[in-house]
Amino acid sequence: MADNPQGTTRQIEEILGELADGSNEPSQHQAESNLRLVMSFLQNNDYSASAIKTTSVLSENAKIMVLQQYFEHVESESHFTTYNEEAVGRLLSGWFGIELRPQRTRTATGDQRIADRPAIPGRAGNTGIYRASFGDTEIYFYMSAEKHEHVEGLIELVTDNLVLTTEATSPPCEVSEFVPLWLSNRDRSREDYYIDDSSSHHLEDYFASQVADVEDALGVRIQHPSKEMAIVANGDGLRFHRDRLVKQYRDLARIPNGERDYRLVQDLTLIDWDMQDGTVSGTAFEHPNGDRYLFPLYPGESVGMFFSEVPRFPGPMMLPYHCALPIMDAAGDKTAGTAKGKRFNTLVRGYAKADEVDALDEQAQVLDLGEPVEGPDGARTYGQGFDVFQPGPIPVTEAVAVRVVEGRSASLSLTELDAAANSDLIHAVTDASPESVSVYRVEKYSAGFSELHVIPGIEDAGEIVIVNRNEQTSIAAVRYPLAFDFLDRDIPWIQMIAMRTSACTRISSDRIGALRISPPEKVLHKPAVLDSFYPFEYAEPREPNVLDIIVVR
Repeated sequence: MADNPQGTTRQIEEILGELADGSNEPSQHQAESNLRLVMSFLQNNDYSASAIKTTSVLSENAKIMVLQQYFEHVESESHFTTYNEEAVGRLLSGWFGIELRPQRTRTATGDQRIADRPAIPGRAGNTGIYRASFGDTEIYFYMSAEKHEHVEGLIELVTDNLVLTTEATSPPCEVSEFVPLWLSNRDRSREDYYIDDSSSHHLEDYFASQVADVEDALGVRIQHPSKEMAIVANGDGLRFHRDRLVKQYRDLARIPNGERDYRLVQDLTLIDWDMQDGTVSGTAFEHPNGDRYLFPLYPGESVGMFFSEVPRFPGPMMLPYHCALPIMDAAGDKTAGTAKGKRFNTLVRGYAKADEVDALDEQAQVLDLGEPVEGPDGARTYGQGFDVFQPGPIPVTEAVAVRVVEGRSASLSLTELDAAANSDLIHAVTDASPESVSVYRVEKYSAGFSELHVIPGIEDAGEIVIVNRNEQTSIAAVRYPLAFDFLDRDIPWIQMIAMRTSACTRISSDRIGALRISPPEKVLHKPAVLDSFYPFEYAEPREPNVLDIIVVR
């Protein structure tokens, strides 16, 4: 193989590719010989970067088959495996861009943004209770020391004791293969969960601890709880939907005055399992005011949220439309598809006495959601220093380029346009003259929330006006191209602003630093149709966010 490594590797790729596809299957002896040939080449070259690069022509299925040879079951009656950590680590890095590293401590130090903000509600280090009114739903952010300790135990449990299996990976996961585990079938035997030989059910213990934590920290007893656990990995974004509390509505219908005396409640915990530094995930909710709010999860974090709502018969429905977001590049500085990692969602649903929830309202600190004041012609004014308006027909942007701006961000295409050629546009949306402004066309392709520091002179601007140039389609009349990151005020959300085509946003100078361009993830811009699934959309080409940005000096 050393004499002609490229040709030999291509031959192996062809054979193993056929084997992986189930066609022209070689004999077991021949397949084993092919695998040994690849492994021998890698070992003899000490898993060097050049050796790994040489074998990178192997198909993904063939690479997985090679990786599998480095794992072995050391105990016939156990699901635990051992593996050559050095070899697997180098191959995962060279072939898939996955860094196999020791398990990180799950504290708020994995990302510098979080380390600088230890007081954000709902995170470790802040034991307060905070409330935000979200339409008919009350949202409480909290993270007691006990809850955080139990979350740490769940991470350890899943990492060290569970074997979770699935038919496919996306791409291979360095801890284990997995599938979401739904704890609804009480008749399943304990062995079906692939847990170690302990006499108790560890996941049941975890969920029991969450119910106890809600009572200890919030003073609310969740009655007749149901539990769910799910995992979000890499580009897997979950559906936009509303939760259906069938069991809870059925139970309350049997209780006299159940609609008056009880509240529907949910305890949701977002947990980083193996999110890559520099990424973000979370859950996005659509507010009745039209905006969408992202409750973010960063590496090293766990986020606790508790929801309450008055039952409305005939039901069953609760909470605004919401979706779980994939693991994304936090700042939008990377190309699509580079964010790696996994996170948990754990959810406890039930109902509770209304007086217990009312008492919680009295002790919780109120958070301002920053809702807009509606004006004529669809105008909206926000108290944080920006407003949205639709000034009538907007002149077409004259794409007369002055220069292409080379910025530090790989996520934005930024072109400065001729201000004089766009004087009609400037006069339509500002009171400024073309001589006192700069005009930019921005196109954003990558995931993440991009800052605008790459725009020359924006830090000295008196104000900026942004025109939404995303075309209205039959799928969505409203998009969310802009967002404001309120984490710099220790407020636990990113507010995504609803805008129609040609709608404008005027931002004062003191809020420019919090402004972000939203990622063009389809799940974020789709209409919130009940139980609408969008499988595999992360693999589809993204339609960029297109904006005109007018910087007024």
